Amino acid sequence: MGQIVRECGGMKYVRACVAAVCMFSACTASAPPAGRQVWSGQARALVTTKSGSALAWLAAAHAPNERGAPPDLLVGRLMMAETAPGAAARDLGEGVTSLEGSEAFSPDGAFVAWLAKWRFANGNGELWIASVSGGVSTKLCDAASTFVLADADVTAICDGALWRGGRGGAVFREVHRPAREFENAQDGIVARGPSGLGGKLVYVTGSDARPLAEGTGDFALSPDRATVAWTAGPQVHVLRLADNAAVAANSPRPPSRIALAPDRLAAVYLVPQEKNPTYQDLFFTGNPAPVLVGRRVGDFSFGAAGALAYLENYDAQRRVGVLTVLSGMKSHVIAKSVQDFSWSPSGHFISYLVRNAKVGFTIELWIASGEAGTPHKVDEGVWGYQLSPDERRLYYKARCGEGARSCAVLVQPIEGGATAKVAEKIAGFELSRDGRHLLLLAPHHGSQAAVDLRGVPANGGEPTPIARNAEPGARLLGDGASVAFVENDSKHAGVWIATLP
Repeated sequence: MGQIVRECGGMKYVRACVAAVCMFSACTASAPPAGRQVWSGQARALVTTKSGSALAWLAAAHAPNERGAPPDLLVGRLMMAETAPGAAARDLGEGVTSLEGSEAFSPDGAFVAWLAKWRFANGNGELWIASVSGGVSTKLCDAASTFVLADADVTAICDGALWRGGRGGAVFREVHRPAREFENAQDGIVARGPSGLGGKLVYVTGSDARPLAEGTGDFALSPDRATVAWTAGPQVHVLRLADNAAVAANSPRPPSRIALAPDRLAAVYLVPQEKNPTYQDLFFTGNPAPVLVGRRVGDFSFGAAGALAYLENYDAQRRVGVLTVLSGMKSHVIAKSVQDFSWSPSGHFISYLVRNAKVGFTIELWIASGEAGTPHKVDEGVWGYQLSPDERRLYYKARCGEGARSCAVLVQPIEGGATAKVAEKIAGFELSRDGRHLLLLAPHHGSQAAVDLRGVPANGGEPTPIARNAEPGARLLGDGASVAFVENDSKHAGVWIATLP
């Protein structure tokens, strides 16, 4: 202790220095995390509102005692608390699982809904809703399989039917039967019935269910939720929901996946090849004949500006393909041996990972303009990347010394400039929504599951210790100036909130 005091410059700075020393070495008495504790106890599966105004998590989580449950799944009591200082945690009920979508906040953060007493054999549970600000929880139905909580209401599949309402005292009522799946549209709901009962697709507005088609397979909505496309045997149909007649296009065989273009009344779809169905070809809806886009296509996605990127001549064993971009029905090859790609939010840039088999199977990070711009190699040995919200900087994880859990985080300006190191010995990172903060996940000594949390300004600086022995699922709150996390250490276990530098 005396040595720590001398190195820290006196007793005034002992607590901060001990926390820093414990962050990077083994201490007998662990220091508490930075920030304030919201709730004390063992917690799992942390979720937050979009604005960061409230949190929810599972308490007393354990493996479910039911045959057929996934081995890594947990079930526990759902707890919730607002993030304002002094807010008390509320117990919302038991039997909530860690399955994705088991609980959700409304986009405005005013309500929370969840599935309780989940039955794995039936694939359903009780659907409940509560106001975040307080009050009594309300059970909406006994056998819900899925739900979506919007700002206006709750939509769910309950007992094989489509139900809607339930928020702010609104009556939760059946609006269409039968229904197996649904998507919220711009002014209503598109729902599909079970295939065994005809696969009927309908558009529900108010109490009216307008039939769209029988015998449907896959369906998808456009990004603005105003257009729907669906498959029916070897045909693809596209319909603006405000119109009465759909545009139909023939397909060589029944498609397996469909997506709508963001800038036109058209869809793309994958069709299994006739001689080898494991390979799929990509088509655009034509009038009337389909337009072949690419053969043996793996992944594909539209950019916000309407360009289509896809991996052609995909090698499933090596998991690589030829990255090609289709813009204005003209295609150009970006790169070969591409393993993964993603569009920037504006659709102006496309980032991608190239598997270079000539250099010990090194993974290279590249970036290019979606409009046939010259590709630029960022770095090699890359294990992950994220573009800043203003699309001016590319952050990535590379130069790893002990596998993917001990790497450097670097940043490179998109328009050219020197690469800068932000941090080292990092397992992962997340850039805040406003692009000003970085949350760093460092390996925790003695555990492959837990991480140590640090924060650093996105423009550089010395990383600040936040927590050790934390769950990996930390959540940035709102624009990212603070972080919520679960601490595992027995002396300080619970849900915490800390400010990022």
